[in-house]
Amino acid sequence: MQTVAIVLRGQGDRRSTGDATVQVLTDLERWRRALRSSGLLALGAVLTLLIPIVHFFAPPVLLLTSVIVLVRRLGQRELLSSGGGPCPRCGERVDLEQAALAWPVETTCVHCRSGVRIERA
Repeated sequence: MQTVAIVLRGQGDRRSTGDATVQVLTDLERWRRALRSSGLLALGAVLTLLIPIVHFFAPPVLLLTSVIVLVRRLGQRELLSSGGGPCPRCGERVDLEQAALAWPVETTCVHCRSGVRIERA
């Protein structure tokens, strides 16, 4: 886990600063997450073979989805754990939710409903 400085940008030229906690994934962690998610989808594909009518379309869809999830999870190198800062418009705190990290992060202030773009400082 590492803490990084972030810049919150609002409409116009308004800015504020905050911080975010980022988890950098090792290759082993990325493979574990990818194989776990993909494996559960593949297991679902096998289990749906036992269900009449559903077994015609569910297994191929689940297997295709498992491959897509595998590739996407392997590409995730960082996870956003927590963080935030003051809204550039109203000054209230904007909290970041735990998610896969892709800069910039787009969110909405829950207090004033304005769009906030969050970038690494």
